[in-house]
Amino acid sequence: MTLQVDRARWEVDGALILDGVDVTVPTGSVGALLGPNGSGKSSLLRLVAGVGGAVPSAHGPGRTSGVVTLAGADLRGMRPRERARRVALVEQEGASDVALTVRDVVMLGRTPHRSRWAPDSSQDHAVVDRALAAVGMTGFARRAFPTLSGGERQRVQLARALAQEPALLLLDEPTNHLDVQAQLTTLDLVRRSARAGTTALVALHDLNLAAAWCDHVVLLSRGRVAAAGAVEEVLTPDVIDPVYGVRTTVLRHPATGRPVLTFAPGAPAVLGAPGVAAVG
Repeated sequence: MTLQVDRARWEVDGALILDGVDVTVPTGSVGALLGPNGSGKSSLLRLVAGVGGAVPSAHGPGRTSGVVTLAGADLRGMRPRERARRVALVEQEGASDVALTVRDVVMLGRTPHRSRWAPDSSQDHAVVDRALAAVGMTGFARRAFPTLSGGERQRVQLARALAQEPALLLLDEPTNHLDVQAQLTTLDLVRRSARAGTTALVALHDLNLAAAWCDHVVLLSRGRVAAAGAVEEVLTPDVIDPVYGVRTTVLRHPATGRPVLTFAPGAPAVLGAPGVAAVG
């Protein structure tokens, strides 16, 4: 199911967090959401997921606008339960002090699929078993969630999202806290989910992970789209250097042919809202 975001805007206390952002992620593909800290990646994912309704503010909620559709269906107009059957979000820092076991946390992903007071069904248990196995956490099922490391908690939250059986998977820095092997395993899982028909939008800091695993790239800078298009067309020095304030050299992976980026210090990134550029 294709994700389409048109003119996404989020304003808090007169400051624009997102300003006219457009994103398209085709069915069964993995889109990378890139940009420096504070560029709006997490805010965009939360707006698409419809969580919170506004960025927390000392002066009250913010205001959002724009159109977000999945296979033509208006996600922003759906009731939360209906939207949760289609969209799963894994945020950077989920609650770590919940008094639940790992299995209980993953079972929360089944909530949108059953009536409020219904007990867990055999299908629910089977889905949870598959999700735990997919992230390599089967052996941790009885562990108390707060006792896990940051990386382990991240994998459990991914399993919870998979247990929702979503059509759209939104991931905010899913490789955060993970070692190299776990990073690759996680992105391979996202890639395999996409091949099975799930559309994914993944916020990443590591541009090389985006180059290796993603199909399309949306590069944000100060709440606006600096560039969007195919990996090979966005991850170039002309696009990357002004946004990140670095000097980029692009090499080619000898086995895959995909871009491999190296960086050197450059001029500081220019502050202010960039123009919108679509490449590819």
